[in-house]
Amino acid sequence: MIAKRPGFVAIVVLTLPLGIGVNATIFNAVDACLIRPLPASYPEFEDWRADHGVCESVVASFPRSMNLTGRHEPARVRIGMVSQGYFGALGIQPLLGRTFAAEEHRPGARPVAVIGYRMWQRQLAARPALLAGTSS
Repeated sequence: MIAKRPGFVAIVVLTLPLGIGVNATIFNAVDACLIRPLPASYPEFEDWRADHGVCESVVASFPRSMNLTGRHEPARVRIGMVSQGYFGALGIQPLLGRTFAAEEHRPGARPVAVIGYRMWQRQLAARPALLAGTSS
C-alpha cells in the first residue's frame, strides 16, 4: 500500500514532525510564561507593565506562606501578594467587604488583606468587624 501512494507517505512523514515541533514550541512558551513564575521582582514587574501596553490587563501574584497567629493555635496559611488590578483582571468580586483600593498599592501604605470565606469562618470566627477594617 505504501509503494502505491508515495506522495501520501511523504506528506505524513513531513507533517508528523512539523506537528510535534509546533506542539513542543507552544508548550515551551506556555510553560515559560504562564506555568513557571517569571524571574522578576515586584519593581521589575511594575516597570515591565508600564512599558508594555499591549495587553488589556497585566497582573502578578507572588505566592508565599506565612504563620497566622492570634487567638487560636498558629496555622500555616498560603497567601498571594498581588499587583494592582488583580481581582478586576480575573473578574472576581468579593462576597463581602472589598478588594484593594488604589492607594493601598503605594509604597509605605498600611498593609491590608483580602481573605477567603473559609478562613474568615474558621480562623477568624466570621467577625463582621474585620470586613470594615477594624478588629473586635
